[in-house]
Amino acid sequence: MKRMIVGVVLLALVAIVVGLGRARKAATAQASQTSTREVPTFQVDPSWPKKLPNNWVWGPVSGVTVDAQAVGHHAPARNSETRG
Repeated sequence: MKRMIVGVVLLALVAIVVGLGRARKAATAQASQTSTREVPTFQVDPSWPKKLPNNWVWGPVSGVTVDAQAVGHHAPARNSETRG
């Protein structure tokens, strides 16, 4: 019985070593493929941002904070562009 357990443990260790070797080989192959790809290029869309409906305006986003004592809502600073 003890001999069988030792055999199973050794078989498991061999399987792990072989699996790690294959994973390392695959990672190396993927890294070499990644380095040969081109970097994506982007173009500016001059029509963005488009006009918003109903006289909406682009403005800052408010924040929400939570701590052990209070929950608070912080409204964005108002300026001439965001007043409505």
